[in-house]
Amino acid sequence: CNRGGNTLRSLFRQASADSDKISLLDSLIKPNRTYTEQSIVQVSLELPPEYKTFEGIKKTDFIGKLAKRKLIDRGFSNDDILKYSIGYCDTGRYSNRIIFPSYDSQGLLNFFVGRTILDDDPIRYMLPESPRKNIIPFELYINGNVPVILCEGLGDAKAIARNAIPLLEKGITEVGMKKLMLSS
Repeated sequence: CNRGGNTLRSLFRQASADSDKISLLDSLIKPNRTYTEQSIVQVSLELPPEYKTFEGIKKTDFIGKLAKRKLIDRGFSNDDILKYSIGYCDTGRYSNRIIFPSYDSQGLLNFFVGRTILDDDPIRYMLPESPRKNIIPFELYINGNVPVILCEGLGDAKAIARNAIPLLEKGITEVGMKKLMLSS
C-alpha cells in the first residue's frame, strides 16, 4: 500500500480507516485481553492425490518441467521449492497447476493454492473446498517475535522474502488476527 508505519494502528490511521475499524483493532490488540485456542477451528485437509514434488523429474515429464520453469522465472530457487514443499499436478482436478501448500505452526497442512501453468487458462487459481478464514497462510514460516508483513498474494510474500503473510485476496479476519497474536 506504500504507506509507512510502525504499528497496525498507525497504518489504519494513515489509510483513513473509519473509527469503528480502529476501535475493533484496538480491542484486538489490547495487551490485557486474553484469547483461547478454542475459538480457532482446525479442519483436516490433504494435498490432491495427484500432487508430485519436483524431485527426480523425468525428461519426458513435460508438465513438471514447465511448472518448474514457471517457478524459476518468477524468482523461486530450488531451495525455495524444497523449503515450501511446492509441487505440481499433471492430472486430476488440479491438473496443469503448481501446488503451493501452507502449513500451520505445528507443521500440519492448513491450506493450499493451485496456480495454473498455462497462459490461456481462464481460471488462474484453484482453492480447496476448505474454509480459510481461520488460518494464517504459511504460518510455519512466521517468526512472531519480529514484525510481520501482511500482503495480498503468494507472489508478494515471495518478493518480500521475510516474515510475510499472504492474505490470499481476503482481509485478515478477527479469528486470524487472534491466532496471529497468540503465536507471538
